[in-house]
Amino acid sequence: MALTKVKNIVAEITSDDIGYTPAGTGAVASDVQAKLQEIISVKDFGAAGDGVTDDTAEIQAAITAAIAFNAPVAVYFPAGIYVISNTITCNPTTQADSKVVLYGDGPSVSTIKAAGGFVASKLLHMGASGTTTRMQGSGITKLGFNGNNLPASGGVAGVYIYNAYRCTFTDIAVDSFGGGGTGDGLASYGNVAGAGGADPCNQGNAFHNIYARNNGQAGMYFRGEKSSMFDLLVGDDNAAQGIFWDSESITAGSTETTECVIGAALAKNNTGAGFAFSGLSKYSVANLEAYINDGPGVHFVATRSGTTAPSGACSFGSIVSRNNLGAVITATGANIWLSSSDIGSIVHVGGAGGATTPAEAIIIAGWYAVNIGSINSVLNIGTVLRMIDQTGSQYSSYITIGSIMAYSNGNSAAALNHGVSLEGNTNLITINKLHSTNTYTTAAKSSYELVTAVGVTAVVGNLYVYAADAGRELSIGNQSLIDITGISNIRGIKAERKTTGLTAASDITAYGSYSNEFWDNSVAVRKYVRMGDSSLRLLSGEKSTFTPTVTFVTPGDLAVTYANRIGRYEIRGSKCFVEILISTSVFTHTTASGNLRITGLPFAAGATSNDGSALVSFGGITKANYTQYCALTSNSQTYFNIYASGSGQAFAAVNAVDTPTGGTFLIKIACDYEVDLPLA
Repeated sequence: MALTKVKNIVAEITSDDIGYTPAGTGAVASDVQAKLQEIISVKDFGAAGDGVTDDTAEIQAAITAAIAFNAPVAVYFPAGIYVISNTITCNPTTQADSKVVLYGDGPSVSTIKAAGGFVASKLLHMGASGTTTRMQGSGITKLGFNGNNLPASGGVAGVYIYNAYRCTFTDIAVDSFGGGGTGDGLASYGNVAGAGGADPCNQGNAFHNIYARNNGQAGMYFRGEKSSMFDLLVGDDNAAQGIFWDSESITAGSTETTECVIGAALAKNNTGAGFAFSGLSKYSVANLEAYINDGPGVHFVATRSGTTAPSGACSFGSIVSRNNLGAVITATGANIWLSSSDIGSIVHVGGAGGATTPAEAIIIAGWYAVNIGSINSVLNIGTVLRMIDQTGSQYSSYITIGSIMAYSNGNSAAALNHGVSLEGNTNLITINKLHSTNTYTTAAKSSYELVTAVGVTAVVGNLYVYAADAGRELSIGNQSLIDITGISNIRGIKAERKTTGLTAASDITAYGSYSNEFWDNSVAVRKYVRMGDSSLRLLSGEKSTFTPTVTFVTPGDLAVTYANRIGRYEIRGSKCFVEILISTSVFTHTTASGNLRITGLPFAAGATSNDGSALVSFGGITKANYTQYCALTSNSQTYFNIYASGSGQAFAAVNAVDTPTGGTFLIKIACDYEVDLPLA
């Protein structure tokens, strides 16, 4: 009888009748029931987690119970594989104070897996879609989501999050969802709060240590995030982008994703771009690494909904790209560009592409007010850097690049393999250092190390270019103003500093020292740049030598053996200053006639100039009553005529009869004359 009473008493005892006192000073006593209710385990509701049993109803029951507490609650998934056949919904917004965190023992040991007969569009739906009600203080941690039982064309998405506010998503793996290209691995959407447009609802969230692999669209897709943080994200082998940060419409015709921080992110082996950005504003991005993607490493694009949105006021630390279809590419379309932003460095090695898809390493389309610290491209399959116009008359302008290293780039199967190409209405560009030595800058590929369109304006400093074919270093468009400053080296020949700019029709202040075979076989080694209209530009400040010759208008039988034959010149502005020394050991003539001439001047005189100065000294000239001599150029000619003057004598030419035969001849000239070449 006594034993029966004890059994009855024990049967009536519940967990709230058993006290629980934690260890430690100051601990507060409670009961076992309260302690157990601090965490809800899906196994409390019958989930098996054995990788075979359908746990859909049990997991949903556990989450529904957690929400019903109307308080912060964690739902625990002990190590195991939880198979589900329908969408699990976790929407804490149905209770005013509900906050729910789903967590496990790690993404590789606590896994929610889609059954082969899964019947819905997504595995996990978290938050409230189609409303502006925010899910606050909730999240997911240490869980894996797996869809590899799904058919290749099943179109079942992975984890979809809606209107998250100050939520945390960390230590997550999402694998093999979205078959047929209709679903992302993990996606966060923010519906717009307020009538007429306001802030997106997904704000202040943290996404950390997430791996998204083998999904049908983007590995991860974030739309309209504001004031959120992202770090240690990996998008691997997805059918679209690795990771896509998209903007949300906030007013009519306006979209935004703003004030976010991205730490380190990696995208590899994706069918689309490694990273896609649309409408970023005030983003701080530390490190992006993109490897072996079939699209660009970084792609500035339109929104997924088709709205175009520019990006601006962003800071990118480093972008590293290997074997992608370009490193940083701007898609074509109105309102797609980057402005008022900084990029620390872009490093691109290798590249995808070939005969049908030659790929630029970088396409800047319509960017303005952007600073790029450095660009380094090696073995890209195509042009290294193109600056072009964007749709809607948006031009690339006010762009500064610290240095460009372009080495061994180009495409053996396609034309146009430039080092740097400034196109369209590109203007106000500064490149402080350019080192460009590429494999296919050849005439056959119609390629140059630096090429500009008509009317482009740019400053390029400390230039080193060496094309695969001589003569393919620079191609400057007519009416372009390309100001090349600092120390330059073109085809291994050092050039001096430039001077001021020009105002001629095809303005340029570029220069270099070129061999005669590089520019013009008929011209000696001089400092020129070949223009887009095939004209030459001469460097002011050039100093060099030439070989003068003594002769007459009609040389006849003139015979000369030179003891000294020296010519030096220097270009100063539009003047050519020359010094000439000629002395002979043999000087004979019997049939020569006409004016005495010194030929072989380095440049033709101007079409309207006729300048001269006194001879320093002379010998072998006997013109009675004449005591002073000068050298005068003839318009558009490369010779001096020698003239004489004296007290009471008319100005007269020095002719053959004034230079006796059989003697020696000496003449020293210091003279300057105008030239018509458009000078730098």
